[in-house]
Amino acid sequence: MTSILTAINNFASGIIESDQVDIPKGNLSGNGKITELLNYSFGVLAAICFLVIVIAGVQFVLSSGEPQKINTARSAIIYAAVGLAISLSAILIVSFVLGNV
Repeated sequence: MTSILTAINNFASGIIESDQVDIPKGNLSGNGKITELLNYSFGVLAAICFLVIVIAGVQFVLSSGEPQKINTARSAIIYAAVGLAISLSAILIVSFVLGNV
């Protein structure tokens, strides 16, 4: 019993080095590339959503009061805003998950 407590105390004190303890070491060197690729793709998606919002806004202004064109532009703005929100939240989720792996 005392040997277990001594081992725990030594480990907590840092006397036992990680080479002496059989702790598996993962190879997470690829996470930087994955994070970079995903951030780039989500950034492109966010830029496309922003562009769609701008184009739909121009269509909304130029609709000249026609209800069909107003509804089409309004729904495009709503869908693009939802896509933008999903894209930005996906960036946060991926960064959180890969940061904690």
